[in-house]
Amino acid sequence: METILHVEDLRKSYNGLTVLDLDALSIPRGQITVVMGPNGAGKTTLIRILALLEEPDRGTILLGGQPVPEDEEQRLALRRRMGVIWQRPALFAMSVADNLGLALRLRGWNRKQIRAKVEEYAEMFNLGRLLRKWPNELSGGETQKVSVARSLIYEPEIMFIDEPDTYLDLRNRHLVEEMVASQVERRGMTALMVTHSRQQMSRLAANLVFLQAGQVRWSGQVDSQDPKNWDEELKALLGLAEPSA
Repeated sequence: METILHVEDLRKSYNGLTVLDLDALSIPRGQITVVMGPNGAGKTTLIRILALLEEPDRGTILLGGQPVPEDEEQRLALRRRMGVIWQRPALFAMSVADNLGLALRLRGWNRKQIRAKVEEYAEMFNLGRLLRKWPNELSGGETQKVSVARSLIYEPEIMFIDEPDTYLDLRNRHLVEEMVASQVERRGMTALMVTHSRQQMSRLAANLVFLQAGQVRWSGQVDSQDPKNWDEELKALLGLAEPSA
């Protein structure tokens, strides 16, 4: 299994409090890896560091086997190969169509190419009736759908996803899951998703990373999980513990 991201000796602290303390972690290419753990485990900090949006205090990050460069222009070029879907979506003060096409314009696409791609993704996400609307005219679920579509439309190599379904009903939640999964299957995109939902993990994940107190408590392929070998604390955290009598 080819690795797209690998970190070693990764540490991050805020105000003297260590939030990440990873000896090593590898993320396989072309699959969905789910990150789980209790609140404060360091999940979002890990996403931000791997997406090159935040610097660790120390540690090595390898992307495709190569160290991430320190030069900001080179890092920006790498970030443009990545996408991020945040828990709290934020759209720019422009129409939905312009929001969807913004990343394409920044990458030098011409108007005809942008229009065709926006129409393609609007159809996939059932956003056609929203294209002329502005963010203040959208519901929370519609805003999240547009945010997800905007992050996927330029077809990033790696997608980082931080609990994107907060504002979505079940139908739209499944739609977003299907869109991410289809990008992984169709294009070989790598996805790293933070979730608290064991059901979502079971539906999507090829791999699981479980963080606790900033450390990797367990990682591996989902189909290799054997809860019989886990201690009771980890079973309880994943909701697999037997109910007490």
